[in-house]
Amino acid sequence: MIQSSDFCREITALTDALLHLCQRKEKHLLKYAGITSVELRALQAVKEKRQTMRELAQRLGLSPSRVTRVVDSLSRKNLIKREDCPEDRRLCPVVLTPEGVECLKLGEEVLYRFQEQVTSCLAEEEKQEVVSVLKRFVKAMEKGMAGE
Repeated sequence: MIQSSDFCREITALTDALLHLCQRKEKHLLKYAGITSVELRALQAVKEKRQTMRELAQRLGLSPSRVTRVVDSLSRKNLIKREDCPEDRRLCPVVLTPEGVECLKLGEEVLYRFQEQVTSCLAEEEKQEVVSVLKRFVKAMEKGMAGE
């Protein structure tokens, strides 16, 4: 049985390792698709449905100011555009451009190939177990941080 302090040290080391690996994944996506993972998530959300800035912020779980920076970045890359809405920019729907559609496909392919490479050493049952345990761990972390 793992002692509480040993468990905490091990979880800290593992979450630090995951953070580092997620940062490497982020660099990989940026290098090969030209976008970040949050930009990819934004493109996916906008592809599903035209979104206002507020809707997009809620959908992505980001602050309105962060979503504005993401949308501005995607707009500079000509991957999305805000439809005209002179009375209030926040109410303008955001839509994909043709370049955005292509970038979304590329980003998803890059991410899929990366995940396949990462998980290729796991059996199907192990992959399912990893997903199940990580889901429970995320929920436990959310519950534990609910008071913040």
